[in-house]
Amino acid sequence: MGDNKACKVVGIGAVELRLADGTIRMLKEVRHVPYLKRNLISLGMLDKQGDTCKAKGGVLKVTMGWCMACIS
Repeated sequence: MGDNKACKVVGIGAVELRLADGTIRMLKEVRHVPYLKRNLISLGMLDKQGDTCKAKGGVLKVTMGWCMACIS
């Protein structure tokens, strides 16, 4: 993290991500790290799974397979 310390992962699973338009997307291989104060999405993991990420104007667009999800 920012302080160069490691965080312990206590579990790996899947999480449903509910988007502003009401659609639901599944994030796989999500790490549960209880001591993090914020939720993080690894762009590297999305890339590894074959998803595409593009950022412009404060909006991150993630193409997950055939559909597109926008995260502001």
